[in-house]
Amino acid sequence: MKKLWPWLIGIGIFVILAMVLWFGLGLLRYSHSPATMMGDRIRSYGDYDRYWTYRDRVSSSSWAFPMFGILGMVLMVGLPLGILALIVMGIIMLVRAGKKSDSDTMPAAPVQPVCPACGQEVQQDWKVCPHCGEALEN
Repeated sequence: MKKLWPWLIGIGIFVILAMVLWFGLGLLRYSHSPATMMGDRIRSYGDYDRYWTYRDRVSSSSWAFPMFGILGMVLMVGLPLGILALIVMGIIMLVRAGKKSDSDTMPAAPVQPVCPACGQEVQQDWKVCPHCGEALEN
């Protein structure tokens, strides 16, 4: 159980950072429109269309970053899939670490009796300790 908590905390921090990055970039969606660059405020969502032309819409993505061709496609598809793969792999590793195999658990060693006087190990059927000569109780 001691190994489980650091993993859960680490995965939790990773998920929170991923969500901040994912949703944080989504907040930049309209930051590069001509209206915001010139300092003009958009009064409502419907007013946005009059500032954004078709040409601008084609030249940039919905994340307000221009598409970089293949690199942009790889990043937009690969990043979320990579994050998802890391989360799944972390969960699988946690499940495997939680299971104990039979080879990991060893049977308890039989308890060997000891002499009450000297503390040396003695056999079960002995009547007298060979180390100190004290009488043993059965």
